Amino acid sequence: MPRRLEGRGSIEVFVTKAGQIAIKQEDYLGNDDAIVILDANDVSVLVKWLQEAAVDAEQIRQMNADAALDDQIEA
Repeated sequence: MPRRLEGRGSIEVFVTKAGQIAIKQEDYLGNDDAIVILDANDVSVLVKWLQEAAVDAEQIRQMNADAALDDQIEA
């Protein structure tokens, strides 16, 4: 089953021949792809950190949206 997100430099997750987990992001500017190699034992803590970062990112997006709305109201 392909594990691939398209757009903004496609992201692919796969298992290496050594049994490690790899995350590859294509560089949409044509530079070298970025690859992160993980040990399977680290996945659960990384998922937790990603979930926490997603909450933080959503809060930042909401603050930015609120600030943009305030700017429109003041203009």
